[in-house]
Amino acid sequence: MRRVLFRPAARADLAGIWRYTAGQWSPGQADLYTNDIMRTIEALAAGSQKGRAIDEIREGCFKQTVGRHVVVYRLDDADAIEVLRILHQRMDLPTHLP
Repeated sequence: MRRVLFRPAARADLAGIWRYTAGQWSPGQADLYTNDIMRTIEALAAGSQKGRAIDEIREGCFKQTVGRHVVVYRLDDADAIEVLRILHQRMDLPTHLP
């Protein structure tokens, strides 16, 4: 299993998703949803799930949809996955990627 590295923006995205979901629904629902996102990231790291390449947006990057969000990541090296952003599906990816 690859190590999971989070860029600061991705950590902030996850915290923002939790806050928004807790405010709109409940803290329990926020926990469930962010746990779903984390399980998907763990599956990507384990290799049991693979996202779609988005070379047309960012060379070497992939995306995986979870609920209404998109996890954008790259394979940092032989043993790590780097999560760049976790964005709402309606957001313009090129505008929000490093």
